[in-house]
Amino acid sequence: MTHIAYPAGFVPPHRLTGLSPSTPILIGFSGGADSTALLLALAAYAALHHTPLYALHLHHGIRGTDADRDADFCRQTAQAAKIPFTLIHADVPAYAKEHGLSLETAGRELRHDCFAALMREKEIPILTLAHHADDHMETVLYRLLRGTGAKGLCGIPPVRPFSESGVLIRPLLHCRKEDLLTYLEIRGQAYCTDITNAEDDCDRNRIRHHLVPVLRTLSEHPEERFLRLSDTLREDCAALDLLAAQAYRAAGTGNGALSATALREYPAAIRKRVYIIWLSDMGLPAPEAIHLHALDQAVAARNRTARIALPGRAFALFDGSAPDLLILQRNDPMPDNGRKSTV
Repeated sequence: MTHIAYPAGFVPPHRLTGLSPSTPILIGFSGGADSTALLLALAAYAALHHTPLYALHLHHGIRGTDADRDADFCRQTAQAAKIPFTLIHADVPAYAKEHGLSLETAGRELRHDCFAALMREKEIPILTLAHHADDHMETVLYRLLRGTGAKGLCGIPPVRPFSESGVLIRPLLHCRKEDLLTYLEIRGQAYCTDITNAEDDCDRNRIRHHLVPVLRTLSEHPEERFLRLSDTLREDCAALDLLAAQAYRAAGTGNGALSATALREYPAAIRKRVYIIWLSDMGLPAPEAIHLHALDQAVAARNRTARIALPGRAFALFDGSAPDLLILQRNDPMPDNGRKSTV
């Protein structure tokens, strides 16, 4: 077996986090090609930097004996790399039914809950997942087709906060899938294959099987272009968010209301970000584009009779006693004053 330490594009964890290379790391380990490549790369990294590693595999209670095989493979592979291994069994279909979620969303929630619990127990600050450049491209395409905005086109972040005080990083985000497969082949390392990835029963798979091949006829490495696009947009969004935070402080009244006059001093891109901050501070769910548009239309047009329905059973409207102030009402029955809900 040839020993090559890292796949092309691998970014060392300490470069992503700014933490010491010896900081403990948890690996989300499914047994597929991507997470197997991540485990091998981090094992090489840990040997060099004396980094404590842990691996966790969640058995989703789906796919029967195939899932049992994957769990066994993960245990054996982690043990061969001398990485402490945790296997957790979950009933994802039951959880999905109980909470009204898709299987994909339910599985992701349960995985993240398990990651967070083990990180607390073992005092592990860093979680690593194996998303790569092809995943990022497919995510951006999926969001684009659903009508996303600039933040959605930022794609998969290489680093983000996780749980109470941890950080989630993706050291393979600049690796192409083909490079990961080449890395595994050179290392002589087997991996598990989920046969459902070959099916055309979900949008992500159809994008991978049909849209991405067309893009590859137009650009040699389109995933690299998507990474550059998202990197640029991430910088732009960070600047806009900073301006929005300043605008929020300027428009806020200190009692949960917003000054429409102050808001109109800013362009729509800033105002809409202010609404997002405002609703989050008020403990409401994140608004969708339709809510942001309705709020901004009311502010820009000085429509003081507007009443905008929002997620979380709340309404935004102008204060009757101070008509320049945008306020929230919760669980409010339709008032008998001629107002109409605009969403």
